[in-house]
Amino acid sequence: MPGSVEEWENRYSGAEAVWSGRPNVALVDVVTDLDLTPGRSLDVGSGEGADAIWLAGRGWQAAGIDLSPTAITRSRVAAETAGADADFAVANLVDWAAADDHRGAYDLVTGCFLHTRLPDTRADLMRHLGELVSPGETLILISHATVPPWAAREDSEHGEAGHEHGLDGDFSTPEEDFTLLTAGGSRPWECVLAETRNRPVTGPDGTETELDDGILVARKV
Repeated sequence: MPGSVEEWENRYSGAEAVWSGRPNVALVDVVTDLDLTPGRSLDVGSGEGADAIWLAGRGWQAAGIDLSPTAITRSRVAAETAGADADFAVANLVDWAAADDHRGAYDLVTGCFLHTRLPDTRADLMRHLGELVSPGETLILISHATVPPWAAREDSEHGEAGHEHGLDGDFSTPEEDFTLLTAGGSRPWECVLAETRNRPVTGPDGTETELDDGILVARKV
């Protein structure tokens, strides 16, 4: 997992496309099951924009933020190609959450695979995500719960330890993230869903396997 703005930008600029262009399956399932009324949404760490574009296509006033200018440029192109009314900005979560016009402004905040390098930064991540959600509205966080087997192989090939990429398997559970979310906030939260779901995936070498995702859905009371 890149650990700086420069590293994230290098990851995107060094490849024609990093992601598939399809929305996260777990996010699609959860949003569909919740049957939320479309409003203003924000996807944090939006990558190349697929999740925000999917939400825009379902009536949300969708936006996404990411650290990488290349990722945001690709998101805007993808939105235009899809005919989706989604806005994207190069920004970091800390500054975005601190802005008066963003704090408490969103009916839905989503984040997929927003892992942190150090455990003590996870509380800050959850606090800033929570600051963006309007009272009565929803946060959806989808996280890795297992390490992809090819990640260990790639680290071994490069002589690197998996924990240097945030993939050492010591992931926060949905329950732990909910505890962090509620720890320092000024308003209480309701835990709507906290569980682990399994999904089939195809690795870079074509190998079929399964991975677990942690899913947290919380509503600000």
